Amino acid sequence: MKNVKLLLFIVPFIILFFPSTSSASSELQEKINTLKTGDVLKLESRTYEGNITIDKPIEIIGTDKTVIKGEKTGN
Repeated sequence: MKNVKLLLFIVPFIILFFPSTSSASSELQEKINTLKTGDVLKLESRTYEGNITIDKPIEIIGTDKTVIKGEKTGN
């Protein structure tokens, strides 16, 4: 019983501090896809890992802890 309580206490912290980066990338691409020309996208302090495509002029604003980490292909 103590192990279950400990597990239920620890899991939320693991999810909070180690979010899935693959979902962060697809989430970012979905946000970009919904924007219109000239829109501004404000990003959270997290790492967005994976390639994204920007096909219109938009402004992306992040914090000093926002990272977009692609695979270094493309422009």
